[in-house]
Amino acid sequence: KQTASIGLEPPLRFPGFEDAWERNILSDLFEISAGGDILQEKFSKFKTPGYPYPVYANALANLGLYGYASYYKVDVPSITVTGRGDVGHAIARFEKFVPIVRLLTLIPKGIQNIKFFAEAINNTKIFMESTGVPQLTSPQLGQVKVFCPTLPEQQKIADFLSLVDERIEKQRQLVEVLKRYKRGLFSSIYSAKQLNWKSVCVGDFSKVYGGYAFDSKKYSESGKYNVLTIGNVSGNRYADIESCNAVEEMPVDIQQYQILQPDDLVVSMTGNVGRVSIVNQDDCLLNQRVAKLDIKDSTIREYIYQVLSCSKFEQEMNNVGQGAAQKNIKNSDIENFIFYIPENNTELNTLARLFLGLDNIILKQEQQLAKLMQSKQSLLQQMFI
Repeated sequence: KQTASIGLEPPLRFPGFEDAWERNILSDLFEISAGGDILQEKFSKFKTPGYPYPVYANALANLGLYGYASYYKVDVPSITVTGRGDVGHAIARFEKFVPIVRLLTLIPKGIQNIKFFAEAINNTKIFMESTGVPQLTSPQLGQVKVFCPTLPEQQKIADFLSLVDERIEKQRQLVEVLKRYKRGLFSSIYSAKQLNWKSVCVGDFSKVYGGYAFDSKKYSESGKYNVLTIGNVSGNRYADIESCNAVEEMPVDIQQYQILQPDDLVVSMTGNVGRVSIVNQDDCLLNQRVAKLDIKDSTIREYIYQVLSCSKFEQEMNNVGQGAAQKNIKNSDIENFIFYIPENNTELNTLARLFLGLDNIILKQEQQLAKLMQSKQSLLQQMFI
């Protein structure tokens, strides 16, 4: 039994738990190892009887299923931690799996609740000094300090956070169901109607402009003007302005079309090409490799957005994109995209309003999901040291 509290405990605890939390480093509690390269002959993109074990990859901290292997390295409950990019992202794992290179695996040395420690790691800021992409090694992770309570309190916290995660996952699934419903409904209507509609291209209604080549050295946290880059064009209805870099002053040689206005449509032109979003704030500037659609007729803007976001626009931009390392598209690729439009303006406006209404429903559910995730983060900050 641990001693009484000596001040190492978090501000929020469950009733009945008064024992002190202990300070440890992860290497005292876990065996830590790095994932390895998977040989091509032992790897498959598909799960088959011969390749039954899932392989998880870092992919610059986008932790997810990579494929399947014919053997496994980890067959006990463990923690997987990203070791490259956004380092330190932890997930508790209970199935047999194969960690690939740039993933770190933590196997308990004794009886520990891995869900508790995964959340503890997620709540710990791991600072890496790097001139390139941050990378985390097994010895570095082993020296990270964690604070832990008795096993019963670990279990209580883990069970509670699992319920929170279940609520978040249900909300995430609801958002995905609504998005699939919208895409399916649009595809059904569009496919049935396009034979009787007029064939047009984006260039018939819009001029496509490129962005300004900003100097990243001039970015400022307190800048007035948000610089919208390809990373901010997520493919969601509204561009992710909150994560934009900013500049204090507008460049003297910036073009008028590179000064964005609310309701402007923007398209990513490099990497994940063909993602479409809408600008919904003032004081935003267009960065290079992001295109703006200057739509002449405002009454058709919503319909064009729905077509580009719901149809095969993104797929076609990937097909015409140039480049081996990453795709790149040109302004003319966007302008030459062919789509169909009702001859009747009333029908056009009815469709635009229908899908705008669905977007608003999805947006509300996404906001609810964001609130749940923020609530969990607040709980982590209060329940862990």
